[in-house]
Amino acid sequence: TTGDSKMRGETILCIATRVWDSLWRDSQQIMSRMAQHNRVLYFEPGRNPDRSHMSEMRRNLPNFAALRPRTVAPNLTVIPTPSSLPYARKNLPAGVLQATVPVVANINTAIIALQVRRAMRKFNVKSPILWLYEPRQIGLAGMFGEKLVCYYNYDEMSGFAGNERISELLRRYDERMCLRADVIFSTSRGQWEKRRKL
Repeated sequence: TTGDSKMRGETILCIATRVWDSLWRDSQQIMSRMAQHNRVLYFEPGRNPDRSHMSEMRRNLPNFAALRPRTVAPNLTVIPTPSSLPYARKNLPAGVLQATVPVVANINTAIIALQVRRAMRKFNVKSPILWLYEPRQIGLAGMFGEKLVCYYNYDEMSGFAGNERISELLRRYDERMCLRADVIFSTSRGQWEKRRKL
């Protein structure tokens, strides 16, 4: 957009699925552009999937006790979050996963919310825009006095390899997120077609 139609002066709480210094994808590209006219707090996930869970637990342990923000560009602050619990979707039977995935999702949401609230206090954030990528984080919506919830649907998680046993559960999470979000972005026409009725 051009001229006065640009969004300006907002604070965006981006709950990212990629660490900032990993291979750049949608989240880093979009937030680096949003930061040209808005303040962005980019919350890194509690686990880099390219590393083992134990090494990530050790690396992220200090994040339980303190906020460790770093400025990577004007108006763009990266904040690591404590390690999240694994879903163990490859190791548990489907019936067990139906019960454990919601519990793990709730615990992981609480862990992230703690760090987001710390950052909001530190940076004096009021009425932010909440930007979510992961539908299992639906519990974050409404927790921060946000004026807007944006859901960026980057892929069909229910169709990922390894998610076969929880595909229906993930589909329901996605549907709940679509119904709760104020704005949904999809990266393909097929994804848009599936969600526009919601």
